[in-house]
Amino acid sequence: MCILIIDDSKSDQKLLQLILRRHGMEDTHIADSPADAQDLFDTHVFDLILIDFMLPDINGIEACRIIRENDYYRDVPIIMITANDDDEVLQLAFDAGVTDYLLKPVKRVEFIARVKFALRLKTEIDARKAHEKELQEHTEFFLQAAREADQKAKSLERTALQDLVPVCKSCGTIRHQNGQWVTVKDFLRHFTKVNLSYCPDCHHNVVGTIATGVAATGAPE
Repeated sequence: MCILIIDDSKSDQKLLQLILRRHGMEDTHIADSPADAQDLFDTHVFDLILIDFMLPDINGIEACRIIRENDYYRDVPIIMITANDDDEVLQLAFDAGVTDYLLKPVKRVEFIARVKFALRLKTEIDARKAHEKELQEHTEFFLQAAREADQKAKSLERTALQDLVPVCKSCGTIRHQNGQWVTVKDFLRHFTKVNLSYCPDCHHNVVGTIATGVAATGAPE
């Protein structure tokens, strides 16, 4: 796991790096300022960022906001190290995206415990992202397969209809196997088992026509 320390104090840099390396965390890098950290972001991928609150140019809270603007570092744990335990400052830090904080002077046992917890969190986040990506890829694969199957089915259906039921492009009549060309309605009535009926509109018109005809002929004597 790769760790970045952003701190302008040489003594604090050495102390944190020494503690980390004594616990097997050799892949550590130092940035004296947020600007130096941005340069390292171009060449390294970090799994944890340790950032001091008091920094040159901008403080750790503002630096954290800038770091979180990078898509990759939106989920990377950030631990802020500060001597300021004011609740308002800490709230601002958490609002800016700080994952955890440590008060100075740093206690070795607490420091390593927080670092290990943050690295486990990063591992879990990476696993969740990989799982979500795999699910998304599988979903897209099956959706594409379903779309292709639907297109093939429609193509086969059109081909089957064209092969089995020749239709005149001009008048729309259908050629039966005996060579006779008939209308669609006659084809369905005489050569299939389709149950022909009336839709509501046609039913209304047919009933109306019959009623009109009966009225015109008059009642039987």
